[in-house]
Amino acid sequence: MDQYLQDRMEAYLAGDLAGQELKEFEARMERSSDDAAEIAAMLETHSLFDSIRVSPEETPVLAPGFYARVNQLIEEEKKVPIWEVFLQPFMLRRLAFAALMWMFVLGSATLMTDTTTKTNTELADLILSEQPPANYHVRMGSDIDQNRAAMLAVMMKPGE
Repeated sequence: MDQYLQDRMEAYLAGDLAGQELKEFEARMERSSDDAAEIAAMLETHSLFDSIRVSPEETPVLAPGFYARVNQLIEEEKKVPIWEVFLQPFMLRRLAFAALMWMFVLGSATLMTDTTTKTNTELADLILSEQPPANYHVRMGSDIDQNRAAMLAVMMKPGE
């Protein structure tokens, strides 16, 4: 678009051009069909904006303290909740690591305070590796089901 037309476009749309300046603007606009089409589109857009303007009688009157309430709401939304800190990536990694360490400590404490007897495990190892002592009365034979039943009976027997 011609620089002259660009410089005076807003004044033309607002209706502020008059006399010789208005004639010059329209003459330059008529010389170029592209410029005329572009200005016509701008005039149409300008008229649409004029149609949605609110008249001074229709302008709403704001209640006293409206701006103070709006500013207060904006300030409240700026405040960051304390729990949001925990959602930051660096904090999530730390929380995950802390949870894993806590599970490790609890697992270790559980293993250290385990009071279950090891006799059943030791007896099973003994039965699998060699013939058990005579006081257990286990007869190992060629029948696998009978061997399993005998081992289960010995393992379930209360310790002596």
